[in-house]
Amino acid sequence: MVSHNFFNRRVLARQYSLIPLVAIAGSCTVMAASCIAYSLISKPDISLRTSRWRKEGPPYEAVKPDEDKRLVRFHHHEPVDPEIEELKREVGSYKNE
Repeated sequence: MVSHNFFNRRVLARQYSLIPLVAIAGSCTVMAASCIAYSLISKPDISLRTSRWRKEGPPYEAVKPDEDKRLVRFHHHEPVDPEIEELKREVGSYKNE
């Protein structure tokens, strides 16, 4: 039985040009996993529990417009328009009928 193990220490020692490729692919994998974990833990509008959506509605509707949930905000303030908020409530009540 032949075992094909391409990324062991012996192969990387013989073909040292693969070391940067393995390092870059590994670091990209770690960064992608940490970005996904950060999004799932800290952002209120991302949820994996879809059973909760039937009771409470989608999680993005629970975030208030005047609530700041960004990690970094650069001198940006968006005023809340009461007419738009009233229209959102009307459309939301129409969707639930």
